[in-house]
Amino acid sequence: MGECGSAIKSPPTVDDELINEIKSLFNEAVVSIPSEYA
Repeated sequence: MGECGSAIKSPPTVDDELINEIKSLFNEAVVSIPSEYA
């Protein structure tokens, strides 16, 4: 319960870092995916 609450109430800095990581991973995945699947 405590972990979930802290995770939901994570600081904006952590959110920004997670968003940046997700964006970079998503971009890498899109680049690795062939144009046929894109």
